[in-house]
Parts: sequence; structure tokens; C-alpha cells
Amino acid sequence: MGSLLSSNKLSQEDTQMALDKVKHIVSSTPVVVISKTYCGYCNRVKQLFAQLKASYKAIELDQETVIAKYQAGQLLNLLSDAGAITVDLNA
Repeated sequence: MGSLLSSNKLSQEDTQMALDKVKHIVSSTPVVVISKTYCGYCNRVKQLFAQLKASYKAIELDQETVIAKYQAGQLLNLLSDAGAITVDLNA
């Protein structure tokens, strides 16, 4: 994948701020769920992790200001640039 810093239309400052935030989140928890509070599938996954007492961090895109500026493909690039392993359920 190409670098997000050169491939999106957002400012380099916005991109760097989002990348720093994602790097912090990815390095602090083993599982990150990119979600929207009203997504039934996302809510089910979060319920499952809670039932399993699994450690995870949810990023709620409808409440997030920095990361939510990115479209799905850009967000996957951002996560990849941060060193995360991603699963794209839309693929």
C-alpha cells in the first residue's frame, strides 16, 4: 500500500495528527474495532468481546473527530501505516 501521507487530500498536519493517534491506539491494545455506535454488526462484535472479557478499544467514527475524516480505504491505509494488521469486511 502506498503511504497515506502522499495519497489523500487532507492536509499533511491532519494526516500526521490522525496517524499519531492511531499509532498510540494500536500500540496500547491488542484489538481495535473501528465502529459506529448505530452499527448492529459492530455492536454485536463489541458485545462478544465484552462477553469473552477480551481487551479491545473501539473507535466510534460517529463520535471521533480526527480519524473520522478518512474514507474507508484511506482509513485502512492509515492503520497499515501505523503498523496494524487489518481485516476489511467490505472486501
